[in-house]
Formats: sequence, structure tokens, C-alpha cells
Amino acid sequence: MTAPTTLDALRDHISAKLSRAVADRNAAWRTPVCATAGPQARVVVLRGSFESGRRLEIHTDRRSDKVLAMAAHPEIELCFWDPRSGEQLRARGTAVVSTEGEEVERIWAALPVGSRLPYLGISAPGEVLSQPDTGLSSRVTAGESEAGRDVFAVISIFVERWDWLEIGSGGQRRARFRFPEPSEAGAIRADWITP
Repeated sequence: MTAPTTLDALRDHISAKLSRAVADRNAAWRTPVCATAGPQARVVVLRGSFESGRRLEIHTDRRSDKVLAMAAHPEIELCFWDPRSGEQLRARGTAVVSTEGEEVERIWAALPVGSRLPYLGISAPGEVLSQPDTGLSSRVTAGESEAGRDVFAVISIFVERWDWLEIGSGGQRRARFRFPEPSEAGAIRADWITP
């Protein structure tokens, strides 16, 4: 067992792992599975962890199926897995898709050209093609990459619950953290639960 043994320390540990996943491309929790209503599941890249992991952020093409699914049913869950430590985290919450505003403009402006390439496709994600799409050249200039802004979207996940599980040769441990609504005062409810 590698994770802390108290709930307060475990909450800090989870928050630190989420922050590390944003900063380190090789972090195990960098690419969680995102599940939306339908059910639909896909791997995404964690782009932001704020308020000690209570708000998570991913980026997407606004024309994607997941945006349509979230518009109808904003409930979402991200499932993170770290095979080295044997830790799984399921973060469940409500998704809010933003395509306009100062925050979206700031995030877009900070993206390197290479991270803008996925948004330069003529077709929407999932559309049928007559031949494979080989992607765009990394020789796209910053000015040329601005064309992708029209389809760029930021998805903020307001986390309501973490469900953490550690699987090890010495057994399993599981904990659940429930967060109050952002508009409500109240303490985080943390419990050890049966794995």
C-alpha cells in the first residue's frame, strides 16, 4: 500500500496526483477515460485541475459526440488508473461546455500550435471519410492555427464525488469523498468504504 492512511492526507494525495497529471505528459492519470450518457466512453487528456481537484478541465472539438451528449445529460465521470501504484480514481460531476468568453480565449491563446492541430480538421470528429485522415503537418504557423478557434471548446467538470480504490498484493482499500455544491457551505464528507 502506497497511499496515505488518513482521509485528510489521502485527499491531499489525490489532489497532488491530479495536478501532476496536468503538468507531466507521462503521469499515469494524464489520460483518463471519460464516460457520458449513452453510454459513451473515450480517453481524454486532463488539461486542468483546480480547487484541489474539485474542478477538472478537458478540451475538445465543439462538434464532437461528447459535447452533444453533455448538452442533453451533463452528468460525467472520469476514471483514472495508475498501474504502478494500483490506484483508481473515479471523479463524478457535472460538465459545463464553454465555447466563448475570456477564460476560453485565454486558454486558446496559451495553446501551442501543435496542440491546436486537432481543431483544424474540416470534418467533425466521427464523420465518415473516403480515405484515412493523416492529420495536419506540424509546420502549421501560429496564424494558420487560429482557424481552429471556431471549433475549440473547454469542458469544465465540477466534481461532486471522488471514489478512490487502491488494489495491492496486501489487499484493497477504498474511500469516497463527497463535495458540497459550490454555492453551499459545508464540509467535505469523507468515508472509508468497502472495496
